[in-house]
Amino acid sequence: MNKLSASHPVDASTGSPVAHDFLGTAVSEADRLWFIDGKAYDLSEFLEKHPGGLDAIRLGQGTDCTELFRTYHFRRMPAAKLLARYEVSVNRNDPQVLERLRGSDFTFKEGEFYRTIHTRALKYFADTKKTPGATRWDQVFAVSLLVGVLVLMVPAYVQGSLAAAALLGFVRALAAVNPGHCMSHFSVFPRGRWNSLVFRVASPFLVSTWSIWTSTHVKSHHVHTLTTEDGQDNYPLKRVVPETEYRPWHGFQHQYIWLVYLLGLPLWSLQDMVVSLRSLVTGSPGPTGLSPMEHLNNTLQLAFNLLVSVVMPFLFLPVGQAAAVCLITNSICSLMVILQIVVNHEVPETLGATSRATRGDWGAHQVLTSHNYSVDSALALHLSGGLNMQIEHHLFPSVHYRHYPALGVIVREACAEFGLPYNTSPTFAEAVRKHYRLLEMNSTRPEVVQSEA
Repeated sequence: MNKLSASHPVDASTGSPVAHDFLGTAVSEADRLWFIDGKAYDLSEFLEKHPGGLDAIRLGQGTDCTELFRTYHFRRMPAAKLLARYEVSVNRNDPQVLERLRGSDFTFKEGEFYRTIHTRALKYFADTKKTPGATRWDQVFAVSLLVGVLVLMVPAYVQGSLAAAALLGFVRALAAVNPGHCMSHFSVFPRGRWNSLVFRVASPFLVSTWSIWTSTHVKSHHVHTLTTEDGQDNYPLKRVVPETEYRPWHGFQHQYIWLVYLLGLPLWSLQDMVVSLRSLVTGSPGPTGLSPMEHLNNTLQLAFNLLVSVVMPFLFLPVGQAAAVCLITNSICSLMVILQIVVNHEVPETLGATSRATRGDWGAHQVLTSHNYSVDSALALHLSGGLNMQIEHHLFPSVHYRHYPALGVIVREACAEFGLPYNTSPTFAEAVRKHYRLLEMNSTRPEVVQSEA
């Protein structure tokens, strides 16, 4: 086992080595390492060698990345000898280090649900001789959508065509949930660096930035799905998880939230920009735990995002026409994206699996907290970028969505064997109705619910 270099200065409060990045920002021992299954690794010398690319391996740095490590190495787990080469001894008196050495809250045991479906999925790809990634046509479609967003901005935002504005809203939403979302999980291009590079270039025209999205979605939501640690449930704007504190406005959330969804993407960008700017000014890492340079980059990207999606029409068109174009584009895009996201988890069937005490097998938790719709519809599959099969997506995040229907058969059979529910709705409209019922259920004060019970 290697030891960390003693050349780093030591934090007086923890006794752990402290390094500094090129901006002079202190980087603690816990933030420099990777923690997997209760062990610490220094993979800094392996970064350039990582087959999945630099961005993929950096997702786990500074965290307990057990779940990311196991699910993103879908086809081949790194050899034990390779990992042992980078294992390091650490200061166990450091609270941050000790917390990350605690390991995952979930299990990945042989014979349990996740390992069972993982083995069967591998057999499916071996038998069919298919690769888990996207096909060449998927890649062409992805790039075409991104180009389409740029092309449609001219007739919509510069010339003021309302029809082009509506089409721009549709194509932008499709680009966000299809190539945008898939690239954040490294499933569009075979080389990880191309996924993150194209995402970074396109993100100012879509939803968020690479670092914010991967922090809140890939690292938080996909691991701590629908728990109080899920960074993507928009609390306290709305109360989805019953364990979260009730606020006075939650009594009306099933009514006002639809207006928020209508303007969701500009509000989302504005919220992220304010958080990034505040963290940059105060020097704090913020809820996403990012560095000052990342906060600066996010602030500039999100400002550009708002400039393009909201301000740009007013630079070329009369105020009334610009407002109409802006509203049409953003409302269509926002509703398509936000509703796709919320019906994936925020429905009554997923309640009851959110507390820490219920966590066991990681795959079982994903099944219990996820919800599908229109699983037999090829149109729904492609329009949603596979989000309609959210259960399969959470179980196999690095697999391209075109394989989800086949994997869905495997998952449904395993759910029946293990006594797990397979939460699904026949249509998207039914899924939206379920989401409304969940918001209504959580709009009541907990003490009122208990007294009625």
